[in-house]
Amino acid sequence: MRRLTILAALLMLPGCGDDEKVTPGDAGKSAADIPGVDLGVALYKCSNPGKPCNAHNPCAIDPICGQDGWCRPTSVQSCDDGLACTVDTCKGQGLCSNIVKAGSCKLAVRVPKGTTCAGLTADAGLAADAGLVGDAGEGDGGAASGGKETIFCCFTVGDPSPVDPCKRCSPPSGAADGGSATSWSPSSGSACDDGDACTMNDKCSDGVCQGTSYASKCADSFACTSDLCDGKGGCLGNPLKIGQCLIDKKCYKAGDGNPSGSCSTCAPATSQTAWTPLASSCAIGNKCYAKGAKHPGGCAECDPASSQSSWTVKGTTHCLIADKCVAAGTKDPTPGSCSTCQPAKDPAAYSADAGYCKIQGVCLKDGAAHPGGCATCKAKTSATGWTVTTPATDCLLNGKCASWCGAQCVDLASDTKHCGKCNNPCTSGQICLSSKCSAFTPAQVSPGDMVLWLSADKGITAAAGKVTKWADQSGSGLDAVASPGYEPSLVASSATLGKQPALQMKTSFFSCGASKKFDIATPSLFAVTAGSSTGITFTKAFGTPGTGWRRLELNKLSYRAGNDKHAIPHNAVVANPNVFAMVSSSNKSHTVSVNGVAKTSTAQLYHTPFTKAEFKIGGSKPGLSSHDGQIAEIIIYRAALSASDRKKVECYLGSKYGITVAGCP
Repeated sequence: MRRLTILAALLMLPGCGDDEKVTPGDAGKSAADIPGVDLGVALYKCSNPGKPCNAHNPCAIDPICGQDGWCRPTSVQSCDDGLACTVDTCKGQGLCSNIVKAGSCKLAVRVPKGTTCAGLTADAGLAADAGLVGDAGEGDGGAASGGKETIFCCFTVGDPSPVDPCKRCSPPSGAADGGSATSWSPSSGSACDDGDACTMNDKCSDGVCQGTSYASKCADSFACTSDLCDGKGGCLGNPLKIGQCLIDKKCYKAGDGNPSGSCSTCAPATSQTAWTPLASSCAIGNKCYAKGAKHPGGCAECDPASSQSSWTVKGTTHCLIADKCVAAGTKDPTPGSCSTCQPAKDPAAYSADAGYCKIQGVCLKDGAAHPGGCATCKAKTSATGWTVTTPATDCLLNGKCASWCGAQCVDLASDTKHCGKCNNPCTSGQICLSSKCSAFTPAQVSPGDMVLWLSADKGITAAAGKVTKWADQSGSGLDAVASPGYEPSLVASSATLGKQPALQMKTSFFSCGASKKFDIATPSLFAVTAGSSTGITFTKAFGTPGTGWRRLELNKLSYRAGNDKHAIPHNAVVANPNVFAMVSSSNKSHTVSVNGVAKTSTAQLYHTPFTKAEFKIGGSKPGLSSHDGQIAEIIIYRAALSASDRKKVECYLGSKYGITVAGCP
């Protein structure tokens, strides 16, 4: 109110009431005639030279009456903010009014220096890439910091912020409207990015970007790993963090020692998944010893330069055998032994005496012949192994006498590529027996031990295209009988199994052994299968219900016994089609291979012997988790086959079904 009073007083000053005026465009008047017209504003006559006068223009600043009787402003204010969305007016004495037009917003954005509103509008990507921050506030006043500045730009109703899709231009449409023409308003429903890679379907909700979290899906529960997500519902792995180790499913930071007491530490630069031995120390028997520490017997010490995991014998006066110091010259106490402690030969074991060989723990006199006749004991040449008599032609293969075929040492008595002589391969369906190629059937392997042989090319009973019975060819009488309503169909010529017959399984189910039970302690099992899609074979191929049930899950190479889930953790995709083999030499010792390639296990595998139990094919019960694919042949022996016998069966099956099996011709 005080400001308005002052303004009114100024307008009523003496000599300011004259109405005669001149504008820059008046005819007959020029800038030379009336100095001051070049200011670009109309001039009015005044009567009090040197005194304030009425310029009749709110944009005029400090008008003074000139000696020529014209009222001239000291300067002219410009209230134009350069924005088309505002109505710009002068309010007098340096004050401006920039009213935002209806349906528009004047909003602040923070931009790299030099960015204009036109450039911002033309290239929305520029705003996003520049890392702009919306809703900076009009009071920022364009102050610049860090290479950026706040500018004000025009937006129309509904326009989103160039950097925040959850903010929009929403000017008020009435007195009760909560919108604003000068600050960003919250919006909902637009797609956005909340900056969290472990959320998906991010959307704006009342000005806040929110997504649905799926972090738990990608979490591995280890604090030392980064659980990475792709923002689309997928996971990108769990890499270890810098400076961290994950050993035996526990997290350790750099420098942490092995809690077992051994001389090792978490050293991420060397390994993030295994303990790193400490320099100048030895880890022996779960204890840590410093360099130079003595063995309790006094004959050895910790010498990291020689070994960080065992004692190092010093000098030639003793041997360290079975962790005991033994004086040089001491005889091996084992009955029939021919060895003594000879530190110069071997400080960690008894060495053969002069004139003897000690081969695989057996003492032999010098000159003793190998059982195969191709080698002898020659102690001066080697006191720990056989010396081949004619090395140009003969060799030892797994301890047996063999022959050289080029650079390959082969057993001419059993090698199907060099049967009886080099480069004499057996034909398909034959094996090499006693150096002669002979027709082969699985029954020739481990005679009397075959307990089940099901082959889709024989013993099939079918009705209306459905197989009701699959006759056992082993002579054990363990025919497989299909459950009514769950019969598989017969494929006369399988495209994936060498054009041989096969049974198409899917919710199909067989049981065998209903009248004669299995009684197998160390089974050897072979199967030829093909899944309905690449890489998938059985889900549950074999099994028996109730106490003592058995099944194999071949898609993950898992073997389960009873209700205990002891799986071989290969988890690799199984070939399609495949020849599967499992040989169990004990309930804790198994050899598994697919197409002749061994699948090693990282965990102990246990199974209960096959005793007094039916055997199920296709699933644990009708229609449940059945194999979706083809089965062509199943062979089971009650004995643990040797490696050579296993290979014979694998090669036979591979040749029959056109499957490449490693190590077969």
